Amino acid sequence: MMNYVYKHIKYPAIARENGAEGNVVARFVIDKKGQVSDVEIVRDFGFGSGQALERLLNEMPKWEAAMQNGRRVKVILTLPVKFKLNN
Repeated sequence: MMNYVYKHIKYPAIARENGAEGNVVARFVIDKKGQVSDVEIVRDFGFGSGQALERLLNEMPKWEAAMQNGRRVKVILTLPVKFKLNN
């Protein structure tokens, strides 16, 4: 999932223009069908970074659902993403 996020995240232009870097933390659910829902940004350094991550998570393809005792279950994930400019 991290590979997907870092490959597809779009660094907000306003953050790039201001040289802003930082961490964004999102909490979300992957349901029994592997769909992402209930995305919530719990930490955001501003400059559109939280919105960029929220948009990406809401547009993600289905994932493999978690399994517990042979049954598919929903899981709540917390995902930290570091926004860092490459100089």
